[in-house]
Amino acid sequence: MKALLVIVIVVVVVAGIAVGGYRFSTHEMQPVQAPIVPRQETAKPAAVLHKGRGIVTGVSAPDGYLELKHEPIPSMRMDAMQMGFAVADKRLLEGLKKGDEIEFEMGGLPNKDGDFVVERLERRPDGRPGSRR
Repeated sequence: MKALLVIVIVVVVVAGIAVGGYRFSTHEMQPVQAPIVPRQETAKPAAVLHKGRGIVTGVSAPDGYLELKHEPIPSMRMDAMQMGFAVADKRLLEGLKKGDEIEFEMGGLPNKDGDFVVERLERRPDGRPGSRR
C-alpha cells in the first residue's frame, strides 16, 4: 500500500512538472502569460580612442577630411603610413594647414565609408603643445 502511494505521488508530481506552463480551468487549458518587463537601457561603453602623431599632408575642411603622414599607432597595431581620415567635427580643421604637426585621437573602427575618424586633435606648431580642440 505504501509503494502504491509513493507511485501515485510520483506520477502526480511528474504530471505537474510536464504541464507546469499551463493553468487549469474547468473547461480548457490556457497558456500562462509571462509578465512583460520593459528592457532596461544600458549605457554604451565609452569608445576607445587611439593616440597618434603625424604631419598634415592635406586638408579638406568642407568635406571634413584630413590626410596625415603618421607615426606608428601601437594600440591599433598600425605601422607608420600616409592615409586619410574623416573628422568627427569639421571645426577641428579650422586653421589647420599642410605641414602642421599634430597629435590626434581616433576611433578604433572605420565609419560607413571605410575611413577612421579623428575625434580630437591638437596642433603642435614649432614642436610646442598647441591648444586642445
